[in-house]
Amino acid sequence: MTLKEMIQKNQLLTKTHSQEFRRIFGTSLEGYMHHLFGFDIVLFDKQYIQSGDGCMMDVVNKQYGDVGVNMIESLI
Repeated sequence: MTLKEMIQKNQLLTKTHSQEFRRIFGTSLEGYMHHLFGFDIVLFDKQYIQSGDGCMMDVVNKQYGDVGVNMIESLI
């Protein structure tokens, strides 16, 4: 995948999932998306989920259910 294609892919992911992400998590997806690297799952966990030593996806599942887990999986 070329650099341009990666950027376009990440822009499309942001555009496609932005409203649903806000509805699920109550925060903006744009703060966690990098134009080149995509979804910054480490930053999202550190700043928002705060799973600590636990598994982030377990915490997401407990707090937001399957819809939250599915959203994260669609972004990574």
